[in-house]
Amino acid sequence: MVNQGEDLTSQAPTPTYGMLFALGAWRRWTAASAGSRLPIAMAPLTLVYIGHAATGSFGVGSVMASAFSFAEAFSAPGSGRLLSRSADLRRGLALSLGAGAVLMIALAVASQLRLSAGVLIVLSAGCGGVPAAAQGGLRAMLQRLVPESLREKAFALDATLLEVEWAVAPALVALVVVVGAAPVAVVVMAGAALISAAMVATLPAIPPAGLAGEAVPRTAHREPAWRARAAMGAYCASALLGYAEGTVTVALPPLLGHLGAAVSDAGLLLVGLSVTSAIGGWGYGWLTPRLSGPGPVRASFLLTVLGILVFPVAGAPSLWVAALGVAAFGFLIAPINALRSYQLGRALPEDQQSEGFSTLYAANVLGFGISGLAGAGLLHAAGARAPFFVAAAITTAGGLLAGTVALARGRVGAHRPGHHDPDAGDGRPGSDR
Repeated sequence: MVNQGEDLTSQAPTPTYGMLFALGAWRRWTAASAGSRLPIAMAPLTLVYIGHAATGSFGVGSVMASAFSFAEAFSAPGSGRLLSRSADLRRGLALSLGAGAVLMIALAVASQLRLSAGVLIVLSAGCGGVPAAAQGGLRAMLQRLVPESLREKAFALDATLLEVEWAVAPALVALVVVVGAAPVAVVVMAGAALISAAMVATLPAIPPAGLAGEAVPRTAHREPAWRARAAMGAYCASALLGYAEGTVTVALPPLLGHLGAAVSDAGLLLVGLSVTSAIGGWGYGWLTPRLSGPGPVRASFLLTVLGILVFPVAGAPSLWVAALGVAAFGFLIAPINALRSYQLGRALPEDQQSEGFSTLYAANVLGFGISGLAGAGLLHAAGARAPFFVAAAITTAGGLLAGTVALARGRVGAHRPGHHDPDAGDGRPGSDR
């Protein structure tokens, strides 16, 4: 018997990583997610090698890599919407990943036959665009496979594994190209996508939203997920994070050259960034039961700190200061990724989550791509430090603005009788309600 004054929340066990590891569905989902992401992490370097091997031009390879990324970004929301309406989410995901694998094999064959640059670019765009919904669909599936108490921890661990894959992928591509040839790397990408499709088929069936025991509000004129007001904060955070991370990735080599260091040291610094991001993601997941405050406010705070950490990199007087700044910046990437995914899952109804997570992914890719274009212009106009100063200012200002809006929404909601904002938080440790 529980006393009236006793805190009922103390009866629930504290969520741990061990509880997550014990879920067989989560383990299979993690294998599927890792397989779906490996081609994306391998693509930039692989496509540059493929383009050069087939045409003798690194420029063609760069265009192929850009075509892959932009096709991903622009097709993800629409294909995610189709996936949301699928009668069986597993089937839609498996078809998407399988079709992407077929196109990757076609690209490997086309490069081996040395077909024209136009054909290679179109196939590269197909490899990025056709399976683009898989990232959002898999996260929507995670939302329904994992109990509510473990979801934020699951997203944190997923963000950690993402960083590990991005750290390992370039070395894997280099190894495959040295041992075999550039087309073999594309075949490895296709194999990873096929393994992911096979693992998706082993997951529990996910019925259409609204048929799993939870009511899903539907209106005839409901706005699409990519325009949903409740999700806009997560989309903006994703784009700002992509812009900041893209700037650090793309503009780091010229900055090191400006500092008199070897340009090739940028690779080591970026590996360090992935390592610190993985550590940060793991630590954030461990801390989630102990955290308090509204999720949007936490996300805005982390984004603001992330922007501030870019300033020391921009003004670094030496390689070592730049390296420390990049490493510190990395600690916050995975936590922000985890928190924005968790926020989005709570902001959208189930039948819009595949589209919403796909839009979230597209926003990050677009932010990353825009940073490259803006960085190139700033580099030529104002020097090697300018892209970092601009990225720091934009990210910091965006984080502060998002935090102000989140706090204002919380205050307005608190004074509105009967109003409940699912994104406002209740101040309990580990809760975003």
